[in-house]
Amino acid sequence: MQVRLAGELHQNAAVPLGPCGLDEVKQFQTYLSSYQINIVSKDHQNALIYTGPDQEKRIYLYLHDNHYDVITKMPGFFERSYYCHTCKKAYDHREDHLCPNACQCCRFPDCPIESWVHCNDCNRMFKSQACFDRHKQSSGKSICATMIKCPDCHRLIKRGPRDPEKHHCGMTKCLICKEYTRPGDHRCYMQPVEKRNEGLSDSDDSSEHPEDDVTEGGYDQMLFFDFECRQENGNHEPNLCVIQNEAGDEWVFEGDNTRNEFCEWLFQKERANCVVMAHNFQGYDSYFILQYLRENGVKYDVIVRGAKVLSLS
Repeated sequence: MQVRLAGELHQNAAVPLGPCGLDEVKQFQTYLSSYQINIVSKDHQNALIYTGPDQEKRIYLYLHDNHYDVITKMPGFFERSYYCHTCKKAYDHREDHLCPNACQCCRFPDCPIESWVHCNDCNRMFKSQACFDRHKQSSGKSICATMIKCPDCHRLIKRGPRDPEKHHCGMTKCLICKEYTRPGDHRCYMQPVEKRNEGLSDSDDSSEHPEDDVTEGGYDQMLFFDFECRQENGNHEPNLCVIQNEAGDEWVFEGDNTRNEFCEWLFQKERANCVVMAHNFQGYDSYFILQYLRENGVKYDVIVRGAKVLSLS
């Protein structure tokens, strides 16, 4: 039956039987006008190469080896907790994702102003009762539980790692020693970190949460890691990874899921400004990270010399 229905679809969409490229996909999209067709390509690091007009019903197809497979769940495909169909991004934490057209209050799109509602728990105002209700909803931490507004200086404060009760109006975080001080009163005793990667910018949250800024253009810490692998099946498969920083703090990942657990830990937001090194990064350890990035559709910049990886960011 599947073959018969596929043949009928080709006939109705006026697409000849045979291999289909993007031109043919556009013809199918025209016929299936009540659906949005999306094509994810293996040859483009699992990036979207085609997206049809926006519709409530969506079809995601995975193009690999000149073949199309259906993707039933986009979060599962990218091994993430959520997937945004508006900006087409996968993510793990709702509080860290904000679409360009999303409401600044509840972080949902298409949120019109009806009647402002005040929240006594986070001291913020919301555009409507629906907006208020959404900021309370969560499968983990709600928006209400992640930030609070100071009633005096009106600054938005993240709940943790610094308790909102310890907030003092007018104090800012020193970008060198990380202490909270009043501007003009603080004479930092530490030397600033030598600046690197001048093109890097602060995170998207920096304007909204100025107390959580990191040193612009510098790095927070250096991390050193090493993979150990087993080769029973002829392939190198990491089963141990040890990481240390300059202070001697150590993290260890072991077992069959070592590579994924290490990469998920490494690519968390708090380590976005770290410099990472390995003893044989050029010819060995970097390949496991590249493999993870490609499988998960993460964009990256790499500098190579022959088969050796000189830099990865």
